[in-house]
Amino acid sequence: MPSKTTPIRLVAYSYGTVVALELAYALESLGYTPGTVVLIDGSPTMMKELLKKEMDVAEDHIFQTLLICHLMSFYLTSELVVKNYERIAKCKDLDERIDAAIEIVKGVITLENPNYNRVVAKTIYKRLLALLHYTPSYTKIESKICLIKPTQMTLKHISEDMNCSDLTEQPLTVDSFEGNHITIVDSEEVIEKINTIFCS
Repeated sequence: MPSKTTPIRLVAYSYGTVVALELAYALESLGYTPGTVVLIDGSPTMMKELLKKEMDVAEDHIFQTLLICHLMSFYLTSELVVKNYERIAKCKDLDERIDAAIEIVKGVITLENPNYNRVVAKTIYKRLLALLHYTPSYTKIESKICLIKPTQMTLKHISEDMNCSDLTEQPLTVDSFEGNHITIVDSEEVIEKINTIFCS
């Protein structure tokens, strides 16, 4: 661990922005010097809203079914996913849904390590469920937040600052770069901006 006098420097993307803000708060609480947290296309508000937009989260069995079908879509055509939706929906729990999905996918392609796929599916489910019920443990962090976002926003109906100005005691900086949620992480301009933030 660096010295407590070294300012906090964190960079996070997407879901990781939620974790980075909690980490910054935890470090500040331990007496580490507030610094800078760079958030790349993410915030607690954005991630929760994105989850609600993409999946029906009202009932857990529907949420599980939609998630498993979404994961199946990485391996199968949309027609095959739709064809097997009811089979996944009728399963009694998450484990059974994952097993059914693995069986369906294995009927089309060879899975290198089905146990790995099982662990990944459960981990994603647990993380999304945690996000759904997440409430920040902090009101505001002392560190400065620099928000980097793409010109093609993932969510159309979210504030320009993704509510990040409510999360810091410092003035928020917001920079937009060409691209979308996926391409922004490959942007040379974003890399240069992050270097500028931490080298100034």
